[in-house]
Amino acid sequence: MHNPSDRLRGNMFAFIAMRACLVLIAGLFLFGIQAQANTRSLTRSGVSEEITLNLLKSKIPQGATVTDTSCKEIQTAGFNYSYRCTITWEEN
Repeated sequence: MHNPSDRLRGNMFAFIAMRACLVLIAGLFLFGIQAQANTRSLTRSGVSEEITLNLLKSKIPQGATVTDTSCKEIQTAGFNYSYRCTITWEEN
C-alpha cells in the first residue's frame, strides 16, 4: 500500500506546479499586451503606391516612429492594378 503522505506530497507538488504555470502564462499575456499597446497601424488602398504611402504617413501622430511599410499589388478589372498599403508605427 502507498503511504498517504506520499499522495499528499504528490498533490501539493502538482498544485504548486500548476500555480507557477498560471503565473507564468498570466505574466506573458500581460507583457504581450503592453508590447502591443504602443504599436499602431493603418491600411489604405489607392491607385499609386507612392501616393497611398504618403497619405498614410500624413495620418500618423507627430513624434511617432514608423517601424514598417508594405504594399501589395492588387489586380482589378482588366489589366489595372491598385495598391493596398499598410504603415506601422510606435508612439514614443
